[in-house]
Amino acid sequence: MLKFRPVRLGLYISLLLWFGITQAANEPMPVNEEGGALISVPDAIASVKKDKSTPTTDSLNINTEGSDNQLNTATQPLSIETTSDDLWDRIRAGFAMPELNDSKRIQRQIDWYAARPDYVERTVDRSRKYLFFIVEEVQRRKMPTEIALLPIVESAFNPHALSISQASGIWQFIPATGRHYGMEQSWWYDGRRDVVAATNSALDYIQRLHDEFGSWELALAGYNCGEGKVRREIAYNRARNLPTDYLSLNLPDETRNYVPKLLAAKAIVLDPKRYGLTLDSIPNEPYFAVVTTKKRIDTKLAAQFAGMSLADFVMLNPAFNHSIITLNFNHEQNILVPAAMADSFVAKLEDPQVKLQTWKTEHLKRGESLDQVANRFGITTEELKQVNGIANNKKVAGGGTVLVPDDSGADDQSSEDNGKPEGAIPSPSTNKKPVKVKIQKHDSLESLAQKYNTTAMQLAQWNHLKVNSKLKPGRWLIVEFNTDSTGTGTKHYAQSTHHSSQNKASHTHGHSHKHHHHRQSAKASNP
Repeated sequence: MLKFRPVRLGLYISLLLWFGITQAANEPMPVNEEGGALISVPDAIASVKKDKSTPTTDSLNINTEGSDNQLNTATQPLSIETTSDDLWDRIRAGFAMPELNDSKRIQRQIDWYAARPDYVERTVDRSRKYLFFIVEEVQRRKMPTEIALLPIVESAFNPHALSISQASGIWQFIPATGRHYGMEQSWWYDGRRDVVAATNSALDYIQRLHDEFGSWELALAGYNCGEGKVRREIAYNRARNLPTDYLSLNLPDETRNYVPKLLAAKAIVLDPKRYGLTLDSIPNEPYFAVVTTKKRIDTKLAAQFAGMSLADFVMLNPAFNHSIITLNFNHEQNILVPAAMADSFVAKLEDPQVKLQTWKTEHLKRGESLDQVANRFGITTEELKQVNGIANNKKVAGGGTVLVPDDSGADDQSSEDNGKPEGAIPSPSTNKKPVKVKIQKHDSLESLAQKYNTTAMQLAQWNHLKVNSKLKPGRWLIVEFNTDSTGTGTKHYAQSTHHSSQNKASHTHGHSHKHHHHRQSAKASNP
């Protein structure tokens, strides 16, 4: 009979335990079949790492059981450089968000995209103008590159997407949140559609939410339904000793599907062939450069200088509302042009022989109709209204100002006659302030417009009101501006831009932005 001393027996048991653990570590992870295919696509991840040989940042999964947020978190990726010429490879290498234990919802979103290959193709085609810049900004902030795919969920990369709640641009900002983050909104320009300004504001906001909530899932939930809603649900669960992670909170249905939509897009980017889809290659290089100028220029002429069709130029510069690119509030304007055309674009802007405007401002005479003005300048009334953004049933009061064709032979950047088209926000000089009056009882936009020789629409634009808004006595209203303009031209490339003059964000951490602006957006709504 064999006898084991206690020390030897303990050593023998330890060896057996070590052997068992080693064998278990070599076994493949069990596949969760619920809801269909694995959402994390681990085989696709492995093939990307093996075939592409792109450096990645290891993710550290931290079990936070017992803390407020019981979830797996991942380390934020470092700035990743890949040798691949394909931007998709760079995006794949930067994925760092943890898996979400909600496979059924994610699979439903994958199925929705897979059943619409034309929709996916259009989305990818639109994204190629903006995606490199977005990835650069995401990685500069050391954020996971899944965030760069968020405009797929928000707007399908349609910069003109507009929701019923008036959320606009590829990041879908509502007017109030856009203004809070420094995005100017005027008759000439809407910063929510400015690719550079809106991207920087959106990423800053998401990063701040992540810093507060401690997970990307909760940050995205706050971006979708409002940070205040997420705070309240966390407080509710915490008071009852319940988990406070994304899946444990009582969130709206749209927000519950929001992160699964993003992770569905991630799964498709990882392995599009698996779902019967194709992602055309996008060059891993800047698509556009940013030209900064104070000059006014026709949109159509700017498109010609940029070597683009007018439609493509407008897609690259969707923030400009009208036929003239102009400045507001006396600051420089950014124009995006293909990177290869930046130098020649600047050269043409600075050429004194080149006429930059074919439109000018014209004061209407008292009693003069738009039909008469259109006839005087040889265009149709419909074209005149379209250029000036005037509704068919809208009339312009005598003394008002409209854009009309400029047939003069010289380009005069300073001859603005202190006038603006119908509804425009003028550009006050740096040493003058807007004129404000205190609203009295029975005052209306119409009565004040007549009193100060302007229009109700113009007052509404200046004060961010609706034309039919009722005024509250005792509050102040802007009724007049003085104007000024100058001009210069410089350029810089997309990867070096950040916090442009159009994106002077004000980050007040205690402010509830009410960012629930994604209700019924102007894109196809997946389940």
